[in-house]
Order: sequence, then C-alpha cells, then structure tokens
Amino acid sequence: MALNYPDAQIFGIDISLSSLQFANAMKQKHNIENVSFIHCSIFDISNLKTKFHIIECIGVLHHLKQPSRCIKALLMALRRDGTIKLGLYSKTARTSIETLKEKCSKHKITYSPENLIAIRKLAATQYPDKMKSIIWSRDFFSHQGCMDLLFNPYEDNYTPKRIYDLLRTYNLDFCGFETYQLHAPCFTKFNSGEDLRDLLHKWHIFESVNPSFFSDMYLFWIKPRNTHENRKL
Repeated sequence: MALNYPDAQIFGIDISLSSLQFANAMKQKHNIENVSFIHCSIFDISNLKTKFHIIECIGVLHHLKQPSRCIKALLMALRRDGTIKLGLYSKTARTSIETLKEKCSKHKITYSPENLIAIRKLAATQYPDKMKSIIWSRDFFSHQGCMDLLFNPYEDNYTPKRIYDLLRTYNLDFCGFETYQLHAPCFTKFNSGEDLRDLLHKWHIFESVNPSFFSDMYLFWIKPRNTHENRKL
C-alpha cells in the first residue's frame, strides 16, 4: 500500500507486537518512509485523534466477537467523505474448511497446527478440486498465513445478507468490489445494477455457482451515506 501511494501518510496499527516488528522489518527492507506503526487495538483507533481519508480493515472483523464495536470505532476515525475497505471471509467459500477436517480424519491426520505441513499437502495433492477456496487463497502459501487461514481460534464468517444488514445498520453505501478477478466475464455480468437488494440476490446466486470465487475474502469498499447514493438500499 505504501509503495502504491508514495505521497500518502500511512498509519498501521496492530495489537500484536510480533506483527508490528515484522512489518517494520519490511518497511526498512524496502526503504519505505511514509508509514508509521502503532501498537494499538482496533477498538481504540479513535484515540489516535486523527480523521482518516481511507481506512483498510482486512481479515479482522470475522475474527472478532464484537464486530459491531469495531465498525463503530472505524467510523469514528473516518472523515465524513472518507472510504473504508473491508475484507471478510465468505461463509460459502469457508465450507471447504469443514470438508478438509473430514478428509484429515479419513486419512488419520489430526487437524491441528502441529500437522500443518501434512494438512497442506493433503489439500493440495489429494483434493485440489474440492479445496479450491483454500488452495487459491494467498495465505495458503505462507506458514503464518496458513496458520491463520486454517486454525484461527475464533471465526464468524459472512454472507451477502449479513453484509447488507451491516450496511443498513450503519447507514453506509456499498461502493464496489475489489478483486483480482474483477474483470472475469462471469463476475462482470453479476456485478451490475444500482439496487443493492438486486445485487444481494445476484451475489447469492453467483456464489452458489462459483463457491471458490471469493476464496481469499470478500473485498469491497464502503462509505458513509450522503444524498448521492451509490447503491440503493
């Protein structure tokens, strides 16, 4: 992000000191000067006393037992004309995790972090078609990423309906998806229309036919609503 926006002043927060240490090492490795790291809970982001133009919250909400508290904190720290990028696990795509657990049991592999190498090999070599939503995830190819992908202690995944309810609850506009497959013909046809309720219906149908499409996450942009609505609720 910092390399893509060299003129922006970027703040990265995390409750994990080890994650911040790794991020700082990458900052130094790539000679990045426009990023500052802060040890802070996402719930306390408003304590930074800064209103942000853009906030990215990727892979966080679905691991929180109080996601509404997080959304409120993000909105408090956002400028009125700002935007938020969210990354949320798809409930449809994550059904592969349960399938993987069943296959591990069949092969007498205990589903635990200690057996990560064996589990990853099983998914990639024995069941590549059934495990697309796992194997296609970028997290699958790094140790720490795969640990989070497969063994996070708490996970509460999202559906199109749940995201729609989130937008209505907090009076937010849906500003569009962000995905590396954005221009795939099947997705372009689905991602159309101005009515969010219509999009919701299409979204559900699309995922039922393409359950691995959002294998990484739902990635999309939202913003506080104003008189010019991007998608009609």
